[in-house]
Amino acid sequence: MKNYLLLLLTICLLAFSSSCSTLSKEQLHSIEKFSNACDSFSRYPSLLFTEIAQIRLERGLFYAASLSDAQNRVEELNALHKAHSQDLQLANQYDASLKILKSYSSALKLLVSENRSKSRGVELRSVGRSLDTLVTHVNSLNLFKEALPVGIAKSAAIMVGYGAEKLLKRKQHRLAKSFIKEADTLVQTLVASLVESLRDQNVSTLIENEKRALPANFKSYLLSREGSHTNQSPTPLLYHKEYLELLKRSGQLTYSRGYITSAANRLAKSHKELLLSLEKGRPLDELIDNLNTLIEELEMLQKHYKTIISLI
Repeated sequence: MKNYLLLLLTICLLAFSSSCSTLSKEQLHSIEKFSNACDSFSRYPSLLFTEIAQIRLERGLFYAASLSDAQNRVEELNALHKAHSQDLQLANQYDASLKILKSYSSALKLLVSENRSKSRGVELRSVGRSLDTLVTHVNSLNLFKEALPVGIAKSAAIMVGYGAEKLLKRKQHRLAKSFIKEADTLVQTLVASLVESLRDQNVSTLIENEKRALPANFKSYLLSREGSHTNQSPTPLLYHKEYLELLKRSGQLTYSRGYITSAANRLAKSHKELLLSLEKGRPLDELIDNLNTLIEELEMLQKHYKTIISLI
């Protein structure tokens, strides 16, 4: 009996030691890489819809220019302006939803930071409340079919209760693990909702409409300069170049959506692997592979959007 109790005590001590152990350098580096990936990824969904809006506006200008009646042209331009504003509102909604990831990224960086700032507890509480506020706001937009879970601020409040500015590294890292565990549901739900939204038939129709309408609008513009308008000068070469550039950009929309969807799924998988490595001591190989692939996909997205960003 005595030996049994001793064995039981040893197991408990080992379990307690494991749960309170500090994070390894590799784990800390993985959390940092994931946080940076969140920051990088968060801009691209809204960029996709901003690009769709911009193509729609610019190809619409070709059609407006084809109208000979001044009143009709003004009305068409007013309609273009209204539609463009509405399209940008959709892009802004996606931007708001991905601010959740940026806020979560900020919380992670605070939790594993070596900086012993006395204000860290206040910062963590602020970040937690910001997360909940963002989630509540995104839920009110009805952008996604499933509501996102609220409650991250509770963990931040616990951090302050522990006196985060005075935490020992061991306790700090233990709370980081707890925070990541609690946030996983939010990350998985957000990414799943985002991917479902991007794959929605309405988005497919929106993209295909731009591909189809651009040549038709440019043809209307060209025809307006022929026929009865025989005294007009030939269509400037600049407009031909603009059409070809828009044709290229509209053709890339489907690929852009695919790249963003792939990166989103990879980000969710990386977070799940991060949680498993922290909670169950799972080897870091799978996590590192996922993070490296995610970073490669984000670098590809950055390159893909480099020219587009300069045009928007």
